[in-house]
Amino acid sequence: MKISRNRAATLAFTILFLIIGGALMFYGLSFSIPNDAPVRWGLLVIGYVFFGVLGTGVSTYNSLHRAFRWGKQEENPLRALSSRLEWLALAALVPGWIMVFASVYKPLETMYIYTSFNPFSRIAWNGVLYLLVGVGIILSIIALMGEKKETDRPAWNKLIKLIAAADIGIILYTIAVDLMLDANLGAVFGYLSTWVLDFGAFLPVMYVVLSFYGGIAILSLVNYAYWALGSRGERDANGEWVKPVARDGLIATLVLSFMFSWWMWIMMTNQEAWPWTSLLYSGPYFKLLWDAIVFAGLIVPIVSYIAATFRGNRHALLIGSIGSLVGMFSIVYASVIIPQVITWYYSNSPISPSNSIWLYELRTMFNGASPYSLLQFTIVPHDLYIFVGGAIFFIAMMGLGALILPLEEDERPRHWFFR
Repeated sequence: MKISRNRAATLAFTILFLIIGGALMFYGLSFSIPNDAPVRWGLLVIGYVFFGVLGTGVSTYNSLHRAFRWGKQEENPLRALSSRLEWLALAALVPGWIMVFASVYKPLETMYIYTSFNPFSRIAWNGVLYLLVGVGIILSIIALMGEKKETDRPAWNKLIKLIAAADIGIILYTIAVDLMLDANLGAVFGYLSTWVLDFGAFLPVMYVVLSFYGGIAILSLVNYAYWALGSRGERDANGEWVKPVARDGLIATLVLSFMFSWWMWIMMTNQEAWPWTSLLYSGPYFKLLWDAIVFAGLIVPIVSYIAATFRGNRHALLIGSIGSLVGMFSIVYASVIIPQVITWYYSNSPISPSNSIWLYELRTMFNGASPYSLLQFTIVPHDLYIFVGGAIFFIAMMGLGALILPLEEDERPRHWFFR
């Protein structure tokens, strides 16, 4: 069987990235997790939140377009990309799911998350919701396959046609579990004891907005790569999706800008939150706030998305999507790490009940000493190798989908299993 040059290159790079990504993740598992690290939740927690919210964002955005144009998909600007986008969502979800398990102290015993499920643990709910989201995305991919031409296998045709008949139910289910995972991820960090109650319930809502913001960015970046690396015919294909996606990216960025500004205002005007706020405004995380979040993550995407919305410029859309991904990673970094880097001094109170603790405020009143100290966050080898391996594995997953699944419009299944 003759294989085209592009397909052969895709196969070679997919195998290479699968091997490299898998090897790095297995090598990372050879390092022990420092359970006594000053900042316990590190790069892997950032990673599974980042990839998880990216995946749900792509899935929710694509599903909403399909749901609101149910019965008239010819008006859906993403109709030619729907299968590709669902696979992109799954490809982002897989490394996030791996990082959920790898981030616990005993990764090989993570099945207890399911077999001994604790309904009061938000971390346990992450593992369950990742699974439920994955099921919804896989069913969506199969339903979209059922809308294409029939395959050469009658039994397979019956199965995918049956699933396709329940398409609208699958879409609504997927949207629901996507939003639940986003909100739960925000709630994990929104209710850390170090955050004041004023914005504890705020983070779940912001993470839902963050999923649209990041999902639009990653789908724009991946589709730009398809366009740039494709054949001449693909490069000349209709880019009708560019303007509406850029418009939606602009709306998501403006909403996130408002919510993030609100969040910063709450922190700045609340005396209890000032120790953490000062780290962002004038402390060691100054550049994270102003350079990575405000400039790269908000200002650059707003300007770029405006240009792409009115001119349909793919290059402007690319710049906006890169800026958004930088901003999203930085916001997740801030919400995960900053609550952990301050430790307070406590002492037994001479006038309180036994075994109670109280903040030893006399340090500040009489000695001018701070009642808290700043902990240093460092990336440990265990987290670094698994995170980098997961990112490479994500790229390999995209190539794998292109090789075995009919992800393009009117494309027939090529792999023997789907024929």
